[in-house]
Amino acid sequence: MHTTGLAWTNPTSLGDSEEVPGFGLRVVYDEGRNRLVALTRNGSSSIAQTYELQNYFSGWTPVCSASGCHNFIPARRYHTMTYDRSRERTVVFGGGSSSSSMLSDLRYYNGSDWFSYCTSCNPRPPARACSEIVYDEARDVLVLFGGTTDTSIESSGCTDTSNSARNDLWEWSFGSSSWSQRCANGVGCAGPSQQLGHSMLYAPTRARAVLIGSNSERID
Repeated sequence: MHTTGLAWTNPTSLGDSEEVPGFGLRVVYDEGRNRLVALTRNGSSSIAQTYELQNYFSGWTPVCSASGCHNFIPARRYHTMTYDRSRERTVVFGGGSSSSSMLSDLRYYNGSDWFSYCTSCNPRPPARACSEIVYDEARDVLVLFGGTTDTSIESSGCTDTSNSARNDLWEWSFGSSSWSQRCANGVGCAGPSQQLGHSMLYAPTRARAVLIGSNSERID
């Protein structure tokens, strides 16, 4: 679905028969290339599948699935993605893998292939799913918050069925190519409560990240 601000339109009613398979996927808008980028896991595949939508009437196009990319990345669901405007890259962190375990990798897609920022560097955020990440362009860092370590999200989605939600805050510095933990779980700064399935965005005119919590908190 998309909207012009006046009404919602379903592209499938306009001739778009190609849909992105799977669930727990994420989509970002690639401003530099003027298209949507989706990352998903289809069925039991161990390889993540990347799709692009450039024209609402032509449908989604698989660009990194069984073929099309040299650097495949592990399949995942309930990961988090953002767009790095400075480098014109789609960035992904974590998610639940096809083996019902959690991922803690940080990778990027430049429009032709996937590459790694951090797959085993230390320190790094604990593996998780249902977190949120945004690009803070004023400080040139990625900001990661919350999520869960509960592998039951495969069946239950982003719901806190085991009281495993987190409220730690991490930042990835492009200058030093490293993670740093800004707030531990409730320690180090006065921040939101434990969150998963929340939303975050970056407000460039105010140079701050804004969080809308799963319990309706607003923190910026």
